[in-house]
Amino acid sequence: MNILLDFGNSMQKMQIMQQDTVVENICQPRIHISDIQAYEQQGAKNVILSSVVAVDQELEKYLQTHFRYIRMTTNTPIPIQNKYKEPSLGTDRLAVAVAAHRLFPQHPVLVIQMGTCITADFVTAKGEYLGGSIAPGLQMRIKALHSFSAFLPQVECSEPQAFIGNTTASCIMTGVYYGIIDECNGLIARYKEHYEDIKIILTGGDAKMFKNSIKNEIFAFSNLVMSGLNIILNYNADN
Repeated sequence: MNILLDFGNSMQKMQIMQQDTVVENICQPRIHISDIQAYEQQGAKNVILSSVVAVDQELEKYLQTHFRYIRMTTNTPIPIQNKYKEPSLGTDRLAVAVAAHRLFPQHPVLVIQMGTCITADFVTAKGEYLGGSIAPGLQMRIKALHSFSAFLPQVECSEPQAFIGNTTASCIMTGVYYGIIDECNGLIARYKEHYEDIKIILTGGDAKMFKNSIKNEIFAFSNLVMSGLNIILNYNADN
C-alpha cells in the first residue's frame, strides 16, 4: 500500500493506492499525522511527498521514522530524463510529466495544469522533460484585479453566462474565463506547430471549468500528479 502526498499552495492532498487501485482520496487545507496513522495500521509502508510549500517538521519526522519515505526533489530518480536547467522546478510538474509519458509513451505530451498557477509542461516522445511555462491561475487573476485596482470588486468565481459582460462582476469573470481559454488554445496551437502528433492533457483543480470550452482535442485527468507520484514511488522501490 502506497501513500501519496501532494502539498500545493492552496490545498494538501493524500491518496492511498493498493497496487493500481485508489483506496482513498483526501483533499483539505492541511494533512495531519492523524490522517495518515490509520493507513499505517492497515499496512501502508511506502510514502512519497511532493510539496511546493514548507512541510511541518513533526509530520516529516513521523514519515521518516514510520515508513519507507521519499521526499520528492529534482534529484529523485524518475523514469524520464529531466532536462530542466534549474533545480528550482516544482516537483508536481515533474510528477505530471512522468504520468503523461506513461499514458502516451509514443507521443510528445503537453500537460496543462490548472491550479493556483496555470503551468504547461512538455515531455518528448523519447521521455525527455524540457520544461514549459507558468502563468497566473484563475483565482490569482480574480484576486489580482481586486488587489491592484482601486474600485474593482472581489468577485465569486463562476462560469460566465455570455461572452459579453454587462456588469462589473460579469465583465471580470468574462475577461478572466475567456482569457484563460484563449490563452490555452494559443499555447496548444504553438506546440502543435512544432509537434503535429502531440497529445494534450488538462488537469488540476480548475480543469473541470475549462475542459469543455477549449476547442482543441484534450484528455482530462483529475489526479495526474498522484499518478506520477505513484509511478515514481514504485520506480524507486524497484531500483
